[in-house]
Amino acid sequence: MAMSVTDQELNRHAERVLWRFVAKVVLAMVTLVLIGSMGGQMLLPILLPAHLWAARSSGAVGRVLWSLPLGIGVGVMVWALTYTLVGEVQPAIWLAPLLAGVLAAGGIWSVAAPAHK
Repeated sequence: MAMSVTDQELNRHAERVLWRFVAKVVLAMVTLVLIGSMGGQMLLPILLPAHLWAARSSGAVGRVLWSLPLGIGVGVMVWALTYTLVGEVQPAIWLAPLLAGVLAAGGIWSVAAPAHK
């Protein structure tokens, strides 16, 4: 029995949704491995395009959750830079990474927000 055009379109749409879901699960797993590994956090900004795609194709909660790992990665990079430049000087050692991480996560969240019509 031949499928109608609408059935074929539904199947293609379902397949795209499934592949999008699988891609987001793989991205989340890779991100969690990098966050949990020594020095892996430094590689999180490399995943910026993938996280931006995942955030844009998600709802409001998803945008926040996909923005956080990049904020963590930027915070770790700024912490390493701060530690190299000034050592453990208070409050720079914790304030600079905190501000950088929050600003990076907020920036990704705002860029991923849907356009207002």
